[in-house]
Amino acid sequence: MNEELFLHLAEIAGVFVGFGALIAMRNGGAEDAFASYLLRALVTMGSFVIVLALLPVVLAQFGLSGRVLWLTCAITAVPLYAVLVFVVNRTPEPAFGKRHRTFSRVFISVGLPLHVLMLTSITLILIGAFPALDVALYTALVSVSLAFTVWGLLMLLYRPGEHADEQHVQALEDPTDAMR
Repeated sequence: MNEELFLHLAEIAGVFVGFGALIAMRNGGAEDAFASYLLRALVTMGSFVIVLALLPVVLAQFGLSGRVLWLTCAITAVPLYAVLVFVVNRTPEPAFGKRHRTFSRVFISVGLPLHVLMLTSITLILIGAFPALDVALYTALVSVSLAFTVWGLLMLLYRPGEHADEQHVQALEDPTDAMR
């Protein structure tokens, strides 16, 4: 196991959690429902990555190693993942999806494959499909989870505003008004 790699991944995820907290504090909270959703996803995913990255390092200190270590980490990841999905999606923002279909599709087009990769990594470790690759699969789980956190930050930064579609429609109706 490369302890330094996991510690660095935890540090990187900690930065994302910090960014999320700073954004929330700076803005006095998110200014729209979808920003709240993305902020919640960013902080929750970052926290998930921190726990996943530190788990094998801590468990190794208690003498766990090899297959037992990675199986224990994967077993622990399952309820953590379930909590992650519940917390992030506890208050869905359907109105945003209806107003900003393209943005929602882009978000899902990257987010869904990342979730599939995360679940595939966990599942392959749990069933013992490739025991020699348990370290690589767990590292992939942590890395893909971190990539999802990065994706959430990008979506938070580049999301359309609350009234973006209304402004777009207004610009189409009266292009001279949009130039003012």
